[in-house]
Amino acid sequence: MANENKFRTEHDNPNSPGGQKKDPVSASAGLTDEKKMPVPSTMGKSYIRFSGLAFQMLATIGLACWGGIKLDAMLGWKTPIATVILSLAGVGISMYVVIKDLSK
Repeated sequence: MANENKFRTEHDNPNSPGGQKKDPVSASAGLTDEKKMPVPSTMGKSYIRFSGLAFQMLATIGLACWGGIKLDAMLGWKTPIATVILSLAGVGISMYVVIKDLSK
């Protein structure tokens, strides 16, 4: 029984000063109750928001390029004029949407 308590630290002792178990990660990092790390749920919301914007840009530009390729093939043009015009329009539209969304 004496050997079992030999490896306990103050973090494992419920009777330590303060009356509660302390978080070993916060205690080892020198963080107090006032200096808690940011809540992961708030950090995750921004990642989801920005990754959603990236996929929306990818889809808009991709659909515009695909439409330009199909239009060039349908019209029988040798130079990809519709592809260039629609892909630039897709970039412009996606940049407009990103700037509009980030200004909120």
